[in-house]
Amino acid sequence: ENLPHQIKEPPPPANPTREIINQMANKASLQKLESTISSLKDVKENLAPFLHIIKAANNTDDDDDNDTPIESYTPYQIAEAEAAVVLTMTTLRFMRERLNGNDRGRKKDDPLKMELDKMRLTLMKLKSLQKQEEIQNKKNELLMREKTKKKRMREEGQ
Repeated sequence: ENLPHQIKEPPPPANPTREIINQMANKASLQKLESTISSLKDVKENLAPFLHIIKAANNTDDDDDNDTPIESYTPYQIAEAEAAVVLTMTTLRFMRERLNGNDRGRKKDDPLKMELDKMRLTLMKLKSLQKQEEIQNKKNELLMREKTKKKRMREEGQ
């Protein structure tokens, strides 16, 4: 029943959380918050290809709608994807600790710091191994071309 003397409440805001934040924060704080939200969206977007590789590598269900077969990913790509995801998640944990006022991850013997360093080192080693393999593959390709060329020359000479 709507009685004329009753006051109607205004409709709730479209996003109550945003409304509360807008009321409590100043413009500079809001800009920093928006920047953080944007950065987290970037992290999510940049992790998507790595997560796709990991999902494909761990896929055992033939009925899955995965459009890229596991054969298209090298062991280096799979290891790199796993290391990149771990490094990202560990970095986010580090950031959470810092934002909460904790000093975790700053000292050399801190487990969080050690995990971050380990993942960075793993990624550098993977890149190095991948480069070495690419160089070896190019050498092998050149050797095969040379062998094929010599074989053709022998066959033409006979």
